[in-house]
Amino acid sequence: IATEPYFHRIPREETRYRWPSEAGQVGVPFQLADIRSTVALEVRGIAVQEEVEATYRDVDQWRGEFRRPVRVVPAVAVNVEPQLTVLPASRASEPLSFSVRLIAEEPGGIAGSLRFDVPEGWRVEPDSVPIRFASAGEELVREFTIHPPAEVDQERFVVQAVFIDESGRRFDRGYSLVDYEHIHPRPLFRSATIDVQALDAELPENLRVGYIASTGDPVPATLAELGVDVVLLTPDDLASAPLDDFDAIVVGIRAYEGRPDLVAHNQRLLDYVAEGGTAIVQYNQYQYTTPGLAPYPIEMARPHDRITDHTAEVTLLDPQHRVFTTPNRITDADFEGWIQERGLYFLNSWDDRYSPLMEMADPGEDPKRGGLVIAEYGEGTYVYTGLALFRQLPAGVPGAYRLFANLLALGAE
Repeated sequence: IATEPYFHRIPREETRYRWPSEAGQVGVPFQLADIRSTVALEVRGIAVQEEVEATYRDVDQWRGEFRRPVRVVPAVAVNVEPQLTVLPASRASEPLSFSVRLIAEEPGGIAGSLRFDVPEGWRVEPDSVPIRFASAGEELVREFTIHPPAEVDQERFVVQAVFIDESGRRFDRGYSLVDYEHIHPRPLFRSATIDVQALDAELPENLRVGYIASTGDPVPATLAELGVDVVLLTPDDLASAPLDDFDAIVVGIRAYEGRPDLVAHNQRLLDYVAEGGTAIVQYNQYQYTTPGLAPYPIEMARPHDRITDHTAEVTLLDPQHRVFTTPNRITDADFEGWIQERGLYFLNSWDDRYSPLMEMADPGEDPKRGGLVIAEYGEGTYVYTGLALFRQLPAGVPGAYRLFANLLALGAE
């Protein structure tokens, strides 16, 4: 059995870990070392027993002596990228590209073939590739193309990569090593599967979106998968480039904290809206409530309003609003399958010129309406949303894509 936290060996039930009853180490932080010995001493009649983990010791020119734990790893690790991709209905017939990285650990080398399990009606090109490793430590990357059928329902499909050696052993998992100076290195395993989420999401054609991203924002890449032409706006762009070429400009998560150039040139964003543009501001922290950043006064509570129950009921305050009708009709089904939370940093109060569009509540708490508000400003449209779309889009939640598509479509009218 490969070195792996015992509580990762059985899939979680949502946020609850499960583990085999025979593990013998339930409740300990990590599994016991794979190779260890017990030292027993008697000192002045007192018995002392200590269990010692086997480690590999080496010397680094800069760090000096260091020790590494002995790990059990698969003979071949199989890693796939991307691990999840979306397939909008408008692009259902387009092929999808992905890569497989193999890492050999068999001391004398290993040979076999890389193959794929795909849903009925799907195919992978090439569907099988012969592989031969001469020694441990070798790795290689192969590129592949998934061809889905012309029509697929809105559901999640799984493509499985598997390496089968000449003796018939199957290897269908890879891992990454979580390794920092201040912690014990731990392997994080995952199945060599690609989840393909088919989406029934419509989007206006030739939509061009400017995106003001801060550090670690996953949203631009997911919007590009939806078919949006996303342009990442630089500090120079915000300072002087024309903005009226964009159908919409999206402000990324915490950009008012991580992009001082956005704060410095925020008036250009407001001018863009006033002249007929559409701005969509995603969740930002308290800096965002500084007077003058939003077009009209806003406030956030301290601590901020949020909805931590990702299954909380969502009420559409105006179901016929264009945010919920064009081009995708938003219903209760679009709020199914969300992960971790509904949203955070909701507005607590706002100028009357904003219109709240949703209401939701955590169990036992008062309803919150500040998760999605919209206002007309000059000739354009301004939106603030604290919905956790930045979590839902990378997770492939269909309703989040459909709702974001509708927000972007505000700029296409």
